[in-house]
Amino acid sequence: ASWSGSKPLPLSAHGGGRRKDQVARQAKALKAGVAIAIGTPGRSLRLLEEGHMSADSLELIVLDLARDRKQRDLLVLPETRRELFELLQRHLLPLLSRADGPRLMLCGSSDLVAGGGGSGAVEA
Repeated sequence: ASWSGSKPLPLSAHGGGRRKDQVARQAKALKAGVAIAIGTPGRSLRLLEEGHMSADSLELIVLDLARDRKQRDLLVLPETRRELFELLQRHLLPLLSRADGPRLMLCGSSDLVAGGGGSGAVEA
């Protein structure tokens, strides 16, 4: 893949500051151009909805579904499930069926925790 040497852009709530400031920093980085975006369904949806990111310009989208700070499985939370399905319906499903569309990877907590037994990654 042409993105093999690319540096991924994490779209997460890390980095301090208010959410609005975090989104502004991430929007600025996206404007400079990225091939790989990594983020939660909610943050990815927000950046797409606000026009900061275009899914069809990405080669790989990685959705972070790792457990939250309270060790809750994110797909158990109704808000996260709703955001994931909205993201898929509004932005990703039409692109995933195209031969030249982006690839989608779902990563769970076992990918992010040292010594995790098995891979929590699913690629489409």
